[in-house]
Amino acid sequence: MGVVAVVNRLTRLLGNRGFASRSLENEFQATYRSYGVRFLFLSTSLTALCYVGFLVFDAVVAQRSWTSPVQLARVTQITLMTLVALATLRFKEALRRHYAPACSALIVAGTLMGAQVNLQGHTSAEPITLYWALTTTAVLGTLMLYGFARLGLLNTLALGLFMGWTSLYSAAVHGPDDLRALHRMCTHILAANALGLCLYRFSLGRERKLFLQSRRKNHMAELRRMKEQAEAASRAKTAFLANMSHEIRTPMNGVIGALSMLNEQNLPERDRLFVKSARDSARHLLHLLDEILDFAKLNAQKVRLSPLPFDPRDTVVAACEAFRATAEQKGIALRGDASGVPAEVCQLTADEGKLRQVLLNLVSNAVKFTQHGEVVVSLAVKPEDAHTATLVIDVSDTGVGIPENAIDQLCQPFFQVESGSNRSHGGTGLGLAICKQIVEEMGGSISVRSVQGVGTTFEIRIDLPYSSEPLPTASPARSPGPQPAEAMPAPEDLRLQGHVLLVEDNEVNAFIASMTLESLGVTCRQARNGEVAVALFREEAFDVVLMDCEMPVMDGYEAARQMRALEADDTARPRTPIVALTAHALSGDREVCLSRGMDDYLTKPFDRHTLALALSRWLSAGSMAQA
Repeated sequence: MGVVAVVNRLTRLLGNRGFASRSLENEFQATYRSYGVRFLFLSTSLTALCYVGFLVFDAVVAQRSWTSPVQLARVTQITLMTLVALATLRFKEALRRHYAPACSALIVAGTLMGAQVNLQGHTSAEPITLYWALTTTAVLGTLMLYGFARLGLLNTLALGLFMGWTSLYSAAVHGPDDLRALHRMCTHILAANALGLCLYRFSLGRERKLFLQSRRKNHMAELRRMKEQAEAASRAKTAFLANMSHEIRTPMNGVIGALSMLNEQNLPERDRLFVKSARDSARHLLHLLDEILDFAKLNAQKVRLSPLPFDPRDTVVAACEAFRATAEQKGIALRGDASGVPAEVCQLTADEGKLRQVLLNLVSNAVKFTQHGEVVVSLAVKPEDAHTATLVIDVSDTGVGIPENAIDQLCQPFFQVESGSNRSHGGTGLGLAICKQIVEEMGGSISVRSVQGVGTTFEIRIDLPYSSEPLPTASPARSPGPQPAEAMPAPEDLRLQGHVLLVEDNEVNAFIASMTLESLGVTCRQARNGEVAVALFREEAFDVVLMDCEMPVMDGYEAARQMRALEADDTARPRTPIVALTAHALSGDREVCLSRGMDDYLTKPFDRHTLALALSRWLSAGSMAQA
């Protein structure tokens, strides 16, 4: 093996195997140079202590006078090394910037001083004493160089050669005449330096691994901290949405309820138009609030699907009926085409409430943007196999259409085809984004085809499983378990009989609810908090309890729990339906109410019709409780 090959092999083995990333390598160097500045202080301090040891050794063993030139030189060098050690503490930043030159200068100075003082003190000593003195000097320099310096390969080799040749020269000049002893001594000195160099290169690689582990550990801790912050922010956002929903819906209930009651009075036509305008505006504001909350919940992935058996034909018919009056006022036709779908393929399983929300949004947009012609909602169910079918719903209109360059952005949040101060239609630009997210959450897709000036067609495609359970049928008034109030038709002149406990802390909402109950023919007792409600429930029998959830003193959840406990203690007492009448309308609020012992769930704001539908499931004519 040639000399060049040996050099190349040593270079590969001992070379500075830095990180491939320059930024990572710079970070590593900066980190360990920072520690290196501290080690410079330690190394210079250790060197000074070593010289103190030689000083004391010569004074005690060799009985060298403290005032001899050698001892005075040692004292001078000890003083210099002490000053250098203190300077490393004082000028840390300067040493970091000029680390390599500072290390090299200190090592060279320390090596020269050590060799000089050592050799001067032992020129007349036995060869073995001189050998150990020179070895001690070499090892001390090796520790300073390889243990603390952390220099590059070339700098390390240069200093190592300098130290080695200095030791060899000093040994040749002042050493023993015996060549074998000189050879043995030089071999040990070179071996000590070579071993120190190898250990240094090995330790440097180990330090790089430890640096990566420490860096990974710090990053993991930072990620955990950021994750905790994100979770805390998500919890705060959810709490904010819940609070805002509650705080806005509570006064909105008073506004819409008061306007609904006022609309039932014998008002002049002009005043009735004012009331209708105010009520429509309030409902539109509530719709905007619901869109914003829905979008926030979808973004936070707080929406949970509740798949249940349903018939998509009923969903299409309900969506068309909801906007039939609006379409007739505009003079356009609104048709739901589901007649060609056989009943045997319509027993599907999905979250019908979410699907209805999507369909209502699409039909609403179609009616809003169509001035002439018609809106058609068509349904198709295409069996895929024995277990699944593809549900296809098309909402087509003959409206203004959508520009081709806007179709790709149509389902993006806050995007509106019309923008600026001259747009003819309002809205948040969230409706279609919400529809897209809900459909994708259900495992489907939504697409759009449009020709400007001709019309638009939105198509929903979702693969749904067949239902193995029978479809739910209309329930009687006293049917067990809560169902959507809007699924139970009731005439506007519905009159009920019953005794209701109204638990509501808001004075306006309590007044609106009590007046609405009175208009339905129902008697009621009022309680401003859960504690009062429990006391009344203990003393008196009620047919239904309308329970607000958020109240002072005792909330509705605790009140419901205590009421159920009273019923459990009195086996002769029948179970009283508890209907949550709350402004909490976020996903999961209904399930919370039902899990706390309540039987039904009605969100604020509500009107007379909605409350009547909810109560009609629990009350009927002649169902007065016996007090």
